[in-house]
Amino acid sequence: MKPASLLARLRSERGQVAIEMLGTTGLLVLAALVAWQLALAGWSAVGAANAARTAARAYSRTGDIASATALGKQSLQNDFLDTGSSVVVSGQSDARADVVVSVPIIIPGVASPIKIPVSADMPKTG
Repeated sequence: MKPASLLARLRSERGQVAIEMLGTTGLLVLAALVAWQLALAGWSAVGAANAARTAARAYSRTGDIASATALGKQSLQNDFLDTGSSVVVSGQSDARADVVVSVPIIIPGVASPIKIPVSADMPKTG
């Protein structure tokens, strides 16, 4: 191969689109994964708030801590958030439920370091 043809080949832009496409695709996939992780965090916060309200409402009406805790855990199970979560129901004059949920991580096999604590208070009616 002649040195002049080698220089001409190195200066040409042939294949440049493929390289740019690979770089852009990688960035788009990374942006989609970040957006999905943020959606999981939001979904976890909403599910935790719903479980806390459900448990507080049940304790407010019945005064039974065990059944209120079970209903709170059932609410978390329905949202697939029962792994690494806890429900604590308490209160004398008001019904209070404290729920802590672990945010699911996109990467399989990695434990979640992110916890979302949510509390709900309701006046006792029963």
